[in-house]
Amino acid sequence: MIRSSHPKQIDLLYPSFLPHRGGVDNYLFHVAKALVAQDIRAVLFTQADISLSAADAPQGVVIHSHPCLTPHGPLRVIEPLLLLRRLKNVLHRANRTAPDALWSRHCLYALASLDAYPDRPHVYIAASVYPTYLRRFAEGMPLWKRAVLDFHARQYHQIEREAVQRANAVVTLSQARKVELAEVYGIAGDKIHVVPPGISLERFHPPQAGEREKYRQTLDLPRGAKIVLCVARLAAEKNPRLLLDAFALVTSPMSYLVFCGDGPERPFLETEARRLGLSDRLRFLGVSRTPEDHYRAADLFVLPSTYEGFGHVYLEAMASGLPCIGITGDGKDVLTATQEIVNDGLTGLLVPKPRAEMLAEKIERLLGDDDLRQAMGQNALQTCRQKFTWNAHVNQLLELQ
Repeated sequence: MIRSSHPKQIDLLYPSFLPHRGGVDNYLFHVAKALVAQDIRAVLFTQADISLSAADAPQGVVIHSHPCLTPHGPLRVIEPLLLLRRLKNVLHRANRTAPDALWSRHCLYALASLDAYPDRPHVYIAASVYPTYLRRFAEGMPLWKRAVLDFHARQYHQIEREAVQRANAVVTLSQARKVELAEVYGIAGDKIHVVPPGISLERFHPPQAGEREKYRQTLDLPRGAKIVLCVARLAAEKNPRLLLDAFALVTSPMSYLVFCGDGPERPFLETEARRLGLSDRLRFLGVSRTPEDHYRAADLFVLPSTYEGFGHVYLEAMASGLPCIGITGDGKDVLTATQEIVNDGLTGLLVPKPRAEMLAEKIERLLGDDDLRQAMGQNALQTCRQKFTWNAHVNQLLELQ
């Protein structure tokens, strides 16, 4: 425990705040909203972005933005160290009310704020082990880019290790990431607290009467189509190639695969789909500001990732009444928390290894059994209602103050 007094202001720190992108930005939106609901002033300290609109911030939340600090040219090689130095300067010069506590979602902001406000309690909420994420993110990139990101990862290792060691408390969203963080940085497990996130049941919920067909019409699919949905960035760490290979093995009639998201893998996926003769059965929607519409049109959800800090899209799908399929984490090649979210046989199905034939079998099983899909979808919705709420998440974080 850090201290028991009820805070009046908490600063939330992260490089961006564009909730429509999802991920950590969306997390900050809901945490800030939950803090304001408890009469706690929430201040988002973030990098300025010209595409940020007033609608992106919950009512009552203060956004304190700073200029872009990213270096250009040859200095990009030492970007993490330069960003840290510049961010420390920005925080030291900021003329604003000192917060009662600081919750950081990025190791740069965690370490910089520890220097700027050494007498305030700090909670570092780690999405992942950041150097590991960077290396996974670099997979499939040209050699020179991988080399640069590997050098960045080494710098971030030192930065994140110091942030983890100095923070008053460290939070992960899953047990899998807690174990990984403790092993990589050699810190005691009792300093790391697992606090699962919440999901907005106001935004993500099963379709109302007539909604399902309404959203399906926008996908230009025939009546009676069975939709397999994947909402993810189309990048190597999300493993969309595995899902495409698996779907090529699916023989269920009227089955369609829908990708909601964009990224560097999309050109390959489109080319490969044509080669496999799957183009008519695939839809690429790109980035969507309303993914909830696509969940309501789908029959089941698949996330083939081999690296996920948590996998919040599972909660979005489950809250929408969809059964989920994902790859079981093994702590080595597959670093996911899927088995902490998806209850195998109750709210979805787990694939023991990232193999196309195994994934195809699970997809076929759910596509071929309407009753099983509906039962799992109902169980998934109930799980979200009982286990994954933003109020519960924020209250657990406040207990660390």
